[in-house]
Amino acid sequence: MTSFISERVIDAHEKEIERLSLKLSVLGGGKGRGGAAAQKDGEGSMTCLRSGCKADAREYYVGRGKSRRVGREAKGVEAELRALRYDIELHGVYFQSFGEQSYVASSAVRAAFGSESGLAYRLLSMGMAREGGFVGVFSVGGRLGLFSAGSAEEVYSLGTPLLAIDLCEHAYFYDYLFDKEDYLRAAIAHLDLSLIDKHLGEADGMS
Repeated sequence: MTSFISERVIDAHEKEIERLSLKLSVLGGGKGRGGAAAQKDGEGSMTCLRSGCKADAREYYVGRGKSRRVGREAKGVEAELRALRYDIELHGVYFQSFGEQSYVASSAVRAAFGSESGLAYRLLSMGMAREGGFVGVFSVGGRLGLFSAGSAEEVYSLGTPLLAIDLCEHAYFYDYLFDKEDYLRAAIAHLDLSLIDKHLGEADGMS
């Protein structure tokens, strides 16, 4: 990835994933992904990366209010946990979507989108049309599709993301400032399209 974004941006992404993992760990009672650990201060309250993070989250949501209110809050926590897991997973897909060289020919891409340049044009158009979120390629039932989504949970509701490009400003601002188009063109040029063929080949082998 360092061929089109700097180590500084990669570090910013890693810190964001650490923040999400810590929040997941707190809300999930220490069972978050990525090895993040929540520390406690001298009074036993949970130390979080941003304000509004609840101490001893499970006790808060299970131990307060009437049963109806607790039930609603518990559902809210489950929804937040699910969204956090998807967000962490999709950032992982983003990190794995690129090669050091320009993308190679892909028979799966040609079958689904006509050509590699056809896919590139569509991704660029979709990326320029939205603020934040992600664009990329997903698979469902052995078929390929494109997504333009504001959240990771929305992406996973469509199918399995194979390639993803992060459109949030933290993904490109340090290197490209407000020139999102240059960032998109560079990211698209370095997509590892062989991952698509590999995924579909493995799916065919399992069927």
